[in-house]
Amino acid sequence: MHLLKKALLATATLGAIALPASAQTVNYTPGTRYDVAGLGNHVATGASMAGMQVTYTTFSGFTETLTWGALSGGYAGQCGVLSMAGSAMRFQMSFSCQEDTYSPSAFYLWLMQYSGTTNPNSPDALSTVVLNGAPGRVVFDCAWTGSACQENGGSAATGVGTPGSDKGWSAERYLAFGSFTYANAVGIGGAAPVGDLYEQLTLDLSGQNFGANGFGVQYFYVDTDHTAPNSPVPAPWRATQPTTVPEPSTYALMAAGLAVMFGMARRKKAV
Repeated sequence: MHLLKKALLATATLGAIALPASAQTVNYTPGTRYDVAGLGNHVATGASMAGMQVTYTTFSGFTETLTWGALSGGYAGQCGVLSMAGSAMRFQMSFSCQEDTYSPSAFYLWLMQYSGTTNPNSPDALSTVVLNGAPGRVVFDCAWTGSACQENGGSAATGVGTPGSDKGWSAERYLAFGSFTYANAVGIGGAAPVGDLYEQLTLDLSGQNFGANGFGVQYFYVDTDHTAPNSPVPAPWRATQPTTVPEPSTYALMAAGLAVMFGMARRKKAV
């Protein structure tokens, strides 16, 4: 049986016993602010996230950036990224092309696999995975509680943060993992970001020895939204620099300098 099919079968088993999420850390940092003209559908599917970039890095420093899209072969029906080393899978992350990331049924549909034995510097554990949504008009939506996003899940979400984003759900994972970090806060129409939408999500596996000596398999959950169809790819948000008002002493020096220049001009004219 194909490794992916085995993983999906395990997924169904895990769902049947309602395995709780493991203890984890979720961080939020403004990073580089992004601005979009507006939000589109707050329901994103695996297929609609096409264009999103996924970069994985190993502890030896090997790194590769992949572009999200429809997968084929033994991964039919799945959308995501796949890196091969010859005929062997090196790294794979996927989500059902048809399911949406907000639906309760999506909880075990985010799948990540990695094999350190197929890397150039094997055995080599996976260190970080960075998802950048801008190329695919994707934003990561976390569970807003009115003043901040909660660490896990979304049961305590009290309302909508950014208008049009609907309630979010903070990242969770279901097996041994490291931490999540949301970065690059997203604002709408030039307004400052509320704090529930981000352009980047990093999965840090430091100390996990993930996949170093074989296959590592991980299930996790992330809620994603889309920017409006007519909205350009988010561009770095630039704040207007405040106008600097000169100190009184600066005005005095400027006046003295002008007086000297005026005096010199009068003397030259007299000559």
